[in-house]
Amino acid sequence: MPKRRLTNKQRKQIATRQQNKLKSDSIIPSAEVKINSSDRLEALVMSNYGVELEVRAKQDLSKPIYCRKRSNIIAPVAGDTAIVEKTSQGDFIVVAVKPRYTVLEKLSSANKLKPVAANVTQVFIVLALVPQPNFYILDKYIVTIKHYNIDLTIVLNKIDLITNDENHKEIIERLKVYEKIGYKVIQASTVASPWVDDIKKIANQKTSVFVGDSGVGKSSLVNMILSTKAKKTGELSSNKGTHTTSVASLSFIDSFSYIIDTPGIRELNAKFLTTDDILSGFIEFQSYIGSCKYRNCKHCEGSQGCALQQAKDQELITAERLQNYLSIIEELNQNKK
Repeated sequence: MPKRRLTNKQRKQIATRQQNKLKSDSIIPSAEVKINSSDRLEALVMSNYGVELEVRAKQDLSKPIYCRKRSNIIAPVAGDTAIVEKTSQGDFIVVAVKPRYTVLEKLSSANKLKPVAANVTQVFIVLALVPQPNFYILDKYIVTIKHYNIDLTIVLNKIDLITNDENHKEIIERLKVYEKIGYKVIQASTVASPWVDDIKKIANQKTSVFVGDSGVGKSSLVNMILSTKAKKTGELSSNKGTHTTSVASLSFIDSFSYIIDTPGIRELNAKFLTTDDILSGFIEFQSYIGSCKYRNCKHCEGSQGCALQQAKDQELITAERLQNYLSIIEELNQNKK
């Protein structure tokens, strides 16, 4: 029997009830389970495995608690703060999820939005020399993260594979463009670890998430930062990699600094962005906005009196970044049709 879909009205009613529970000192037990209100705690969600969740009480982060959730609340994701209660049977149940101040989402195979990580304050976008970075996807990451007002750092992994190959040199040069406009770029490798301290400084007292295409070595980098081999990682072939992380998982650098390793995400959702959102994600364009001859300028090739095209011709901005901006706008318009 297909699962019954909730109406918008029902979703709003559920959300209202959940918020009331968060504000209440006690929670009314559901008919399916008896709750002892004295066994109520606030917990950090580590992973959601589907039926079972791993959480840790904020007053004791050393001990994992495995629990399920009430069916009428949103599915918690790594980074969420959940309200957990112990039942009279001795197991635990998530009865509410506290409001998120950020949530990273991706498109599922069913073309629906799926939350990946919550309450993130720092994103590390991981690229690799192999497989070759897709700078269009990188710019889509940057635009989306900028919309969330989350700090970001670019990490180029597999730097130990660098050769005198012109393609490798080109990748390094193209990343210098991002450094020039203000983004931190860290070169990393699992062969040597001087980069680890740099990442730990950036991630200090933040909830950080590592995103990037499958096979770029995100989990291997996280393992080195955490000084553990607990996560199983796949081998990277010469052309494409495998990635065995199946669910987003939160780990501790220390009691105040967290890392969320996510399954391979081709891209974060950008369908909800406006053209102004996308433009604001290209920070080096800002000084030229409003200087075009026509107010409704589309900034495309051949636009008369376009300040961005003139800046490109004068090499004040790069042709690649301008083309990526125009391509993201075109993709957004196509998705809205």
